[in-house]
Amino acid sequence: MVVLVAIGLSTSQLTAVEDEIHRQASLLPRGNIVIKALANSYVIQFDTLDEAMEFTNDYAPEHLILYTRESSKVVDMVQNAGSVFVGAWSPVSCGDYASGTNHVQNFLFLD
Repeated sequence: MVVLVAIGLSTSQLTAVEDEIHRQASLLPRGNIVIKALANSYVIQFDTLDEAMEFTNDYAPEHLILYTRESSKVVDMVQNAGSVFVGAWSPVSCGDYASGTNHVQNFLFLD
């Protein structure tokens, strides 16, 4: 399950993100598996970073990807998360390879 926590995005921006995810998934050799996994995932929209972080800390994801304009500044707001991946160049797959953790849930921040 993946949760996309969107901050301040318009409906058209969210639609474009979802369309692109489905487009890319359909190009993968195992795209049918990805599409099935996405059926259990969702997008949640917040107006502010503070609201998004309150939700995230309450949810306490195992894997948290902070992909925002100023990701390094958001780290201090994280209170409850397993592994935290900061910025565009910190993919979960690399962290999992290094630490050996598995996937239960992923959050991705996008603003």
